[in-house]
Amino acid sequence: MKKVKHNNTKTKEISGDMPNIKMRMSVVTMFLLLCFGVVAVRAFSIQVMGTEFYTEQGDMRQIREVSLPVPRGNIYDRNGEPLAISTPMVSVGVDPSKLINQISRLGQLAEVLSLDEEKLNELVVNKQDKKFIYIKRRIPPYMADSVKALNINGVEFRQEFKRYYPTYEIMPQLIGFTDANDVGKEGIENTYDKQLSGTSGRKQVMQDRKGNVIRDVKEITEAQAGEDLYLSIDRRLQYVAYKALKTAVHSRKAEKGAAIVM
Repeated sequence: MKKVKHNNTKTKEISGDMPNIKMRMSVVTMFLLLCFGVVAVRAFSIQVMGTEFYTEQGDMRQIREVSLPVPRGNIYDRNGEPLAISTPMVSVGVDPSKLINQISRLGQLAEVLSLDEEKLNELVVNKQDKKFIYIKRRIPPYMADSVKALNINGVEFRQEFKRYYPTYEIMPQLIGFTDANDVGKEGIENTYDKQLSGTSGRKQVMQDRKGNVIRDVKEITEAQAGEDLYLSIDRRLQYVAYKALKTAVHSRKAEKGAAIVM
């Protein structure tokens, strides 16, 4: 009989623990259901409700390949005095496909850049197959700031270089000049165009929908700046000879003259 009583006590103890086990199982089950619910809601948000957001973000950012312009090599006299130098400038271009639906804003753009509005409209309409065309090259900083302030989608900015000749009046035929694409056309600029030009590079960049560069992605081709050129002439002697020749031509009322520096 004592043995039977002992077994009954154990049975009561086990029966007493059952409610606690059931409660713990319920808590664990509720916790798992809560976690599953959070994951399900997050997945729904990303796949359904967030579709428009992520699509918009994808449209706003695009990878494009752009050119890396390089400065043309400088030209110096034998004393290192500059005869031709390149200075960085900003040029403005447009993506016609993005501007076709903003024709009404072209008037503002034309006014800031001092362009003919009718011709600008015609350019945008007729160049829909182009991703980029220049509309004003090498503009001053204040003008670039005014264009940026318009905040027009499809207007883009590119860096270029403008050629300056500190003493061009003295020896124009000797130094020569470059065209709008920075290619040498006369004189030293033409004769040594290959050395002076350098090689433009290319890189991939991420742009927003307005054409502004967000960040660089990768470099495709390394850019190499043009080589500097040192001449054997002396700018100061050239200036003295030029002034003397100009005075002589003017005083004698001649059509032209020439001087030889020995």
